Amino acid sequence: MYEGEHAVKLVEEEKEGETKAKTTHVLNRYWTSTSYPRPESYREDLKIYTKTPVSANLYGGVYANIAAGAESGWDFSSRWIVPGLNDTYELPDIETSNVLPVELNAYLYRMERNLARLHTLQATAVLPPLAFLATNMKEGGVGAEAPAAKAVADVGILSVPKAIEYSLAADRRALAMDKYMWDSAGGMWADYVVGPRAAGRAAPGRGVVSVSNFIPLWAGLAANPLVEEGEVKTTRTIAALKMSGLIQVGGCLTTAKTTGEQWDRPNAWPPLQQLMIEGLERTGLPEGQQLAEALVKAWLESNYLGWASTGYMHEKYNGLVPGARGEGGEYYPQVGFGWTNGVVLHLLKVYGGKMGAIKKKTG
Repeated sequence: MYEGEHAVKLVEEEKEGETKAKTTHVLNRYWTSTSYPRPESYREDLKIYTKTPVSANLYGGVYANIAAGAESGWDFSSRWIVPGLNDTYELPDIETSNVLPVELNAYLYRMERNLARLHTLQATAVLPPLAFLATNMKEGGVGAEAPAAKAVADVGILSVPKAIEYSLAADRRALAMDKYMWDSAGGMWADYVVGPRAAGRAAPGRGVVSVSNFIPLWAGLAANPLVEEGEVKTTRTIAALKMSGLIQVGGCLTTAKTTGEQWDRPNAWPPLQQLMIEGLERTGLPEGQQLAEALVKAWLESNYLGWASTGYMHEKYNGLVPGARGEGGEYYPQVGFGWTNGVVLHLLKVYGGKMGAIKKKTG
């Protein structure tokens, strides 16, 4: 995670007396090394290549940036694209690997924290039954021995080499995200753009607000004591989400920008709904929990309306029109659908018993 083309080193210079001290931070990006069109979209990628402006300064080339956009899962989004005239977003202007994405680094931060915890559990003598099930990673775990295992883990992390390695990695990432990704003016986290810009060429996304800006709530980033004023940042992030325009009657929009790409407004994607709901709940703040419950209600109602009118669960929905499927992108919208069903079942399991109370509170 800290070596290779997917890792970007950012050097911070600080003056200490007569000398300058340098600190190197590392954040990650989506990266591929391909120099060919995608096999599944060969003709489309060739067409994009012929239209890519010569002023584009791309890490890895056009095809690598197209593939990196696909690798991100957000294929495609205004976040990766340099805006053109009249605020248009076209794939020939894609610069995925010039962007250090908030959500990718938030995922890696939580993964590093989880790995530290897992290595500690593995090294302790008292392990809860089925120790590595996700449910056992929560406070208390499953089984009579779980609390004891947690207590040992909390004390033992400083004596387990691998746990120390991953814990320090998470701390380094928290510091880097706090320095380069916290947008004080907006009160939220934001993607960080690297690479030289040609004269007059804007940055990819140009500050578009997206769900990604709020994923650090899910990762618990602000709870890290190395993040300055973490509690204040959590409160400001919730307030920014409320004001962002992302929260709509049919769920949380992917971005606030309408482009025709499928990972932009007005589409709302199931995995992102769960991440936002869990992140808001994790804050422990009343305003966060209220917003989470409002999202639960909006999402379940939209999914039900869609199923009742079409007989299908859709891969994505229109967040502005409850029950309507999402559109855009490179293929015909899919039905089925694994992650849609999974999120609905999870929300019904967690919130089903209190949906009546949620409806009364949210109207």
